[in-house]
Amino acid sequence: MLFELRTTLCALTGALVCLPASAGVIQYGGQEYVTIDWNTDSEMRGEGFGAYGNAGGVEVFFRSVGLTSTDTVSYDYSTDSAFDAVSFGGGMVESLTIFGGESGLSSLSFSQTVGDVLIIIGAPGQSSFATQLGASRWEFQDDSIAMDVVDSEQNTGGFRIDDGLFRSPTANQISGILGASGEFNTLEWLQGSNEGRDKLQISFAVVVPTVPAPGGALVLLIPAAMCGRRRR
Repeated sequence: MLFELRTTLCALTGALVCLPASAGVIQYGGQEYVTIDWNTDSEMRGEGFGAYGNAGGVEVFFRSVGLTSTDTVSYDYSTDSAFDAVSFGGGMVESLTIFGGESGLSSLSFSQTVGDVLIIIGAPGQSSFATQLGASRWEFQDDSIAMDVVDSEQNTGGFRIDDGLFRSPTANQISGILGASGEFNTLEWLQGSNEGRDKLQISFAVVVPTVPAPGGALVLLIPAAMCGRRRR
């Protein structure tokens, strides 16, 4: 309910207020993906726990049983040679921290129908158990959404997707990128693990729909905390 209300209000305000302040652009497959500018004040109470964000005017809500907080860490993924399938440019990517092996559901919801999303897992240039994916197993729930491994830190024995089930070798802590394509408003996956909870970094980038949200005079009536990040 809160997400629907916030989404409606932000759509009415238009791009002036709801455009991200620090999102970057990723080039992949001839398309531009906009990274998400997360709102660190977006903690929900009573209806679950999640983080609000914005990608080029598209409102985003990420909810996960394993999400540790709405605080973010910024990384420059262009510095890591392991991420060589996409072009990150000079933009920073904001990542959230989750326990990827925590048993339960994760979902990524959008205010508009999207068709292409990148899931960036792990941190650049690091091999820490607290940043990379190890024993987690994610089962994506919508068969109409095509899932693929865009990049993997290890080409042999690295990330794998079989019939919607995403996994990595349990003996290795690695990073990489998944791709989701289709037409959808929500991407969901069930989390599980054979060994441990798997604390890791995660973020997303989305191909922004070409139809802009309408502007409106209601912009002056909406608190800044609902549509933009409160800077510290």
